[in-house]
Amino acid sequence: MRELIPVVALVGLCQAACLAEAPTPTFKKLTLSDKFYAEGAYYADFNKDGKLDIVAGPFWFEGPDFQKKHEIRSPQTFDPKGYSDNFLTFTGDFNGDGWPDVLYVPFPGADAFWYENPAGKDVPWKKHLALKNVGNESPMWADVNGDGRPELIYNINGYLGYATYDPAKPEEPWKFHPITPKGGYGQFTHGIGYGDVNGDGRIDILESNGWWEQPAVLDDGKPWAWHPFRFAEGCPPEKLRRGDDGRAEQERRT
Repeated sequence: MRELIPVVALVGLCQAACLAEAPTPTFKKLTLSDKFYAEGAYYADFNKDGKLDIVAGPFWFEGPDFQKKHEIRSPQTFDPKGYSDNFLTFTGDFNGDGWPDVLYVPFPGADAFWYENPAGKDVPWKKHLALKNVGNESPMWADVNGDGRPELIYNINGYLGYATYDPAKPEEPWKFHPITPKGGYGQFTHGIGYGDVNGDGRIDILESNGWWEQPAVLDDGKPWAWHPFRFAEGCPPEKLRRGDDGRAEQERRT
């Protein structure tokens, strides 16, 4: 055993040296605005210059320094002690023209609209109705049905589900797909999540007390299978990921 001790010690020193050489990430704080326009922000390459930009409230900001801003819709400021009319913001190509558009998720219970990227022109963006009566304080954005496009996960009229859009019909409102029986999902329901819980390659939807298993074949109007599980005392994890051992692990934003 005494002959093994120097070897083990040497391995330990090598590991420590490798860890010590790992670069430490650094961050720089940038102030986009000193006014309260929205709770939500997101990203996309809005001008297709190969650099990611940021959308926050009524403006998008050019990367990589985010100093130049462009108006998407008419600016409206809010009292920071209250709420805005824009809880979350997401992006996607909603009309299939190759330019990223912006979805504004509203104050819970209000209507959601998407704004059409004017293909690089510095003009106000065209407004389109996406969804009416978007409930839940923290809707999620993920490709639920595997069509390669993200969907909005939220609740409406007592049902939890997700909404899809058709880029070939951009003027049509999005379609809501319930995944639960009618229940107590209200305007201010708080906290949902998503992830492949059982490793079957399909996205499942989570609540704090359990998860809804996506079936192999989607059948509109038929509830998904419910699996009780206490994820948390309050809100559920917002996303699940697979660890090195293949097990689902919780991810939360704090």
